[in-house]
Amino acid sequence: MTTAVLFALLVVLCNAVSSRILEPLELEDFSSKDLDLMELEQLMLSDAHRYNDLKNKRDEFLEEKDLVEKLFGDSEKRANLCPEDKNPQLCARYEKWCTLSKTIFAACPKTCGVECKAPAPRKCDSSKFGCCWDDSDARGPNPEDCPVCADKMGICGRFKSNCEKPAAEKFMKHKCPETCGLCDQVSKK
Repeated sequence: MTTAVLFALLVVLCNAVSSRILEPLELEDFSSKDLDLMELEQLMLSDAHRYNDLKNKRDEFLEEKDLVEKLFGDSEKRANLCPEDKNPQLCARYEKWCTLSKTIFAACPKTCGVECKAPAPRKCDSSKFGCCWDDSDARGPNPEDCPVCADKMGICGRFKSNCEKPAAEKFMKHKCPETCGLCDQVSKK
């Protein structure tokens, strides 16, 4: 019963307010000062709307940035000579933010226009006998003059899929060279 009474009261109140709002206004009823104040209020309201729009766009950008960082992870630390986007579909969506976000730039280098770069020469490339499998200086012309190449962990086979991933390459090369097929890689001069 109280709901019906409240509803009836609301209807009566709305009718009273709407009849006052809908009455036509005569401009002669307002002074020029009133009109200036109305114009100022409209400008302030317009500015408030623009401010809210910009704030909403900024908030949206920050939410998207957080989402991108969660999806792409800490990709800034990954080095890649000929960069590929981690997730091309997402990168295409966020291309317009390449210059605004380090995370997007790092996760989407191809989309953001990063060019391929030549690898830096290894220190061992200038040694007398070239490089061993681990990029150390070869001490003689034969692979047997290089350090023993063997996996240092018994579970390397489980991580074989990581051998080609830039983020894990250094670890895999050091801990699982045999699993990654690095033992036969000797560059001779």
